[in-house]
Amino acid sequence: MKIKSSIIAFSLLLSTPILAKDVNTTKPTDTNQSKVETKESDRLLAMVNGIKIMQSHFLKDFKEQSLPNQKVLLNGVIVGELISQYAQKQKVYNDKDILDQLKKVQEEHTKKKRRFNEHDERMIHGILTIRHLAKQAIANKLTDKAIRSYYDENKDKFKKLTYTNAYKLSVDSKETADKIIEELSKSKKEQRTDLFVKLPKKFKGVKLQEYRNYYAFGRPNSKFNRTIFSLESGEYSQEPLFDGKTYYIFYCEKKLQEDKIAPFKHTKENLEMMLPDLFVNEWINTRVAELHKDANITNNLEK
Repeated sequence: MKIKSSIIAFSLLLSTPILAKDVNTTKPTDTNQSKVETKESDRLLAMVNGIKIMQSHFLKDFKEQSLPNQKVLLNGVIVGELISQYAQKQKVYNDKDILDQLKKVQEEHTKKKRRFNEHDERMIHGILTIRHLAKQAIANKLTDKAIRSYYDENKDKFKKLTYTNAYKLSVDSKETADKIIEELSKSKKEQRTDLFVKLPKKFKGVKLQEYRNYYAFGRPNSKFNRTIFSLESGEYSQEPLFDGKTYYIFYCEKKLQEDKIAPFKHTKENLEMMLPDLFVNEWINTRVAELHKDANITNNLEK
């Protein structure tokens, strides 16, 4: 089983659970107990340290999937089972913080009318626990030296540096924002900069902010930045961006792209936001690989 792809598959299970029934979580103690009666169409797909994963545990369309897809789904459940078994042995398994997160996930599933049975709860409880442990393990790893080392070792990832000269209008009402966009639509491209900077004087409740040599690399990390960098020279946002309180309209005066590596000072802030999750995932991948190595697994789809 490929560990990395299995973790990806398991992460998909967390957002879209595919199991319809609870996996039998009671480890058999003798030969007779392990002979569980099943429907004629049912079959044993895998065993993970004595825990059975049956075809009847999946939704009906599982058997209609291609064999490669079945393998991906099953491998994801196997990884989930390994994580769940590991998590239940940890002291933090029933910590209030983890249980509160689990409750929020359950409430979200209920709100969206998604199924959340005991098996789903057990799998998600496991991943929340192992992520909690991972965050504790890497807490002291995110140093300035580590950030710089990652940058130096992965410079090719920081190409395509984009600069923009842009403006942002903060507007206190949707009605005013719509009027501004209508006025911009009637303007000529070469007149747009002058018009944009004068709009706060024409409309009440409007503030202007200017961005000079505003830069980003790769895919900007916020909806705000993605909106700015989606605009080409002379373009403005066709719909206002609303954050729950204020409406924003963006205008790009000039945009420039350079196929060069972004300087470290331009990337440090992004790396500080990105690396915690990267280090957490690396820790989990290593732990799952160890669990898999020591586990007693029978995967009948691989035979």
